Amino acid sequence: MSVALKVWNGSSREVLDEIEAVHATGLGSRMLTRQVNYAYATLIVAHFQQYCRALHAEVAEAIVASVPNQDLAAALEVLLEERLLLDRGNPTPGSLGSDFGRFGFKFWGVLTEVDLLNEDRKARLAQLCEWRNAVVHGDIARKGAAGQLIPQRLTLKTCRDWRRSLGALARSMDRVLSVHLQTLGCPESW
Repeated sequence: MSVALKVWNGSSREVLDEIEAVHATGLGSRMLTRQVNYAYATLIVAHFQQYCRALHAEVAEAIVASVPNQDLAAALEVLLEERLLLDRGNPTPGSLGSDFGRFGFKFWGVLTEVDLLNEDRKARLAQLCEWRNAVVHGDIARKGAAGQLIPQRLTLKTCRDWRRSLGALARSMDRVLSVHLQTLGCPESW
């Protein structure tokens, strides 16, 4: 298990569990509950992005460490880490495909081969990122009216489903990248 997945399963889980605890109190009005759901969705994306960045860094580090020539290793490190989409935007399916594709494989193709459910998880990630953007940019009404938000209303159940999906996606990513490192001739780092 990568260090990134340990953090996702540890401190990130604790933060997301705190939002669940707020819901469990039952103290909120309908408006407050909606705001908690908005915060929950936003935090799920934030912590998943943290996981993705950390996993990408671990994989890049393992690849660079396996290159015996220090000058070549330094050049490779720049190519793997420079201008990552994850450093400038959400962990959308496109940004993950682009950033992890730098490691020489078709990220989503391999994830789907390993587990067909990852295709649905990819769609759920896209939905969650769309909701996250609507929340943080104050654009819920417009995007909702345009039919760009799926589901149309954000609920605790939806957030839980997204969280479960991303947890399964993170575990799948972890396994796929560990195997990919081995195929590249890198010693398994987790």
